[in-house]
Amino acid sequence: MNPLVTLLNQANLTLLNGYYQTQDPALTFEIPQGTTEVRYRVLRGNVEIFDSTTTAPTIEAFQDANDNLVDGSYTVIVDIPGSTYELNLTIDTEAPENAPAFSLVTDSGASGTDRLTNNGNIELDSVLQPGETVTYLLKAEGSGFITYYDTLEDLNAAIELRTGDINVEAFITDAAGNEGPRFTLNFDIDRDAPDIPTIEATGPHENVTVSTQEGAFNVFRYRLASADPDIDASWTGTGTSEPANLPDGDYVIEVRAVDLAGNASEIASIEVTVDRVTTLALPTAIDLAVDTGTSTTDNISKEAVIVFEIDDGASAQFQYPGETVWRDTQLTDLEDGTYTVKIRQVTKDEDGTVTAASEPVEFTFTLDTAVAALVLPETIDLDVWNALPAFNPVFTGYETGAVIEYSLDGTTWNTTRPGELEVGDNFFIRQTDLAGNVSATDEVELTGDTEPTPEPVTISYPENGFL
Repeated sequence: MNPLVTLLNQANLTLLNGYYQTQDPALTFEIPQGTTEVRYRVLRGNVEIFDSTTTAPTIEAFQDANDNLVDGSYTVIVDIPGSTYELNLTIDTEAPENAPAFSLVTDSGASGTDRLTNNGNIELDSVLQPGETVTYLLKAEGSGFITYYDTLEDLNAAIELRTGDINVEAFITDAAGNEGPRFTLNFDIDRDAPDIPTIEATGPHENVTVSTQEGAFNVFRYRLASADPDIDASWTGTGTSEPANLPDGDYVIEVRAVDLAGNASEIASIEVTVDRVTTLALPTAIDLAVDTGTSTTDNISKEAVIVFEIDDGASAQFQYPGETVWRDTQLTDLEDGTYTVKIRQVTKDEDGTVTAASEPVEFTFTLDTAVAALVLPETIDLDVWNALPAFNPVFTGYETGAVIEYSLDGTTWNTTRPGELEVGDNFFIRQTDLAGNVSATDEVELTGDTEPTPEPVTISYPENGFL
């Protein structure tokens, strides 16, 4: 038999960095029969603190030496003729200072700190040192019976089967087996859903009255009857509640009761029609404030301000192309183009909520704030000019419907093409479009032959035909 030296319960001890961690240095020996001499030594680091040789080896011969060891790391060496055996151990009798910190994974319900929940799973918040373990104690409800668990998984599985008051304790055991102080967590598990609420709608604005069992509060949700219920807005309240600023229309209002632990009832629903807006008369006398240009009734203008008539105490709202909501003021930064604007008159309460509205009226106008200049060649032959029709085909940049104007001095303008022009004369030309925009001017010079035409020669013949 080989000689062995082991610690008591060594198989259950933690081995860290080659040293058995223990709070009790009691040893056991197995020495081969016939051994007549055993040397027993104890080293702390490189310092030998005990050395004894006996010819009648027994456990008691060396136990006194171990009993006097203080906390620290040691090497026990046993020598018999021809063999040496070593055992490394660390004596630790100090308990961990801190209790483990642990908490609910989810404190569900109205409050995140009241420890009333429908989910009793626990998570460890402490960071353990090497060799440390946590032991959990779950007390049975209404008795002193306690169950011990070595893992969170086993503890949470046991809690999953319980409801009501829960008491959990836990402590840390270090690598040497010392137990630290305990931490206690008390909480209440409630997994029972509240009763389905009763719901009714009353009044012209379809107030929603809800009642639920005591201890529950209500979570409301409304949606359009034709909408996807998963993407619509939510609102909360208790007692008599009404969705704020809900446009007139048909709705399905859904209500469910949620208790303080976060358990939700089945959903109750009701169909309602919201009709809180009174219909007003249509706006009248809709027109442009200034219809510039050659016509004052064609709604083509270089200004886009709309005027109208509405009832006393009412105000106007507008919707421009591409808009889906009503605005209280007209747009002032429009680009040139044709617009169809919707106009309605409304009344509002002191909070600015629309209480009555007319049907919308559409008004179409064209905004035109610029016109291009006419372009002519730098010079034109006088004979060519005189041969041209009244509407000069050599213009470029002419805008359909525009009026062409001429001037000899760039100041006085006339729509009649100037006559009695001579070679070397200059004149100016411009156009005014339908919106009244006046273009820049262009200047042209008339050219041609300036030599005088010879006078004709008259020849007279005598009556007899001879000169």
